[in-house]
Amino acid sequence: MCKRLLTLFGCLALAAGVAAAQDNQPQAPASAPQREPVQAAAGQSITGMLVDATCRAASPSAECEVTAGTTSFGILTSDGRFLKFDANGNTLAKSEMDKSKKTGKVSATVTGSVDGSDTVRVENLSFS
Repeated sequence: MCKRLLTLFGCLALAAGVAAAQDNQPQAPASAPQREPVQAAAGQSITGMLVDATCRAASPSAECEVTAGTTSFGILTSDGRFLKFDANGNTLAKSEMDKSKKTGKVSATVTGSVDGSDTVRVENLSFS
């Protein structure tokens, strides 16, 4: 009987030790906060710098200012988010570029909505 009690107490002590050791395990560091995808309701205004989306895709840290030859556009917001334009947005931006003759750093306001893949469905576009 004494052996049984010693075995029982030994098992309990072992289980308590394992439980205590698990509580003292270092916690994995929290991952860096993820940026929430930009979600815009239809008709929301987004303001920023008009950029060459093809250049931006190839070199995300480059300025990618627009030129007369730019055909794929996007907008870089003040918080550093890049949103590419849909086909309609590219057509509107190219038309506005041709009319205004602006190149380089062009401030723009886009009215539209953003889907989960960071593409703006452009309804309207104006240059500042």
